[in-house]
Amino acid sequence: MTPEALRRRRAAAQLLAGARKSPHHAVSALLAVQAQDPRAAKLALRARGAAASAAEVDAALAREGSLVVTWLMRGTLHLVARDDLGWLHALTGRQGAATTRRRLAELGVPPADAERAPDAIEGALEAEGMLT
Repeated sequence: MTPEALRRRRAAAQLLAGARKSPHHAVSALLAVQAQDPRAAKLALRARGAAASAAEVDAALAREGSLVVTWLMRGTLHLVARDDLGWLHALTGRQGAATTRRRLAELGVPPADAERAPDAIEGALEAEGMLT
């Protein structure tokens, strides 16, 4: 394989060449996009032709709900497709849960309070919708 052919394959694999895709399609194809800096994540999708503007990525996150921002590994935020969230958390969640329990203990949060948190979060989201 020539260096040029290799570069073309890499660009295509990273969605840096080819037809325009939606933010959801691009994130699904890439599995995840680092989103520690939300502006950089939006730019990463725009560079791949997956969004004409940051507002298009915002729509996929807020109105459509096809993308979510979550912690998968190492405390780093990632954009992932909503449909992939369950299995990705099942794969990476055990270590994240241990880290979270340790950090909550350091902050003095009793385990019983931590156990109540998911229900409180779900209630707030149901009552108020997407929150920052």
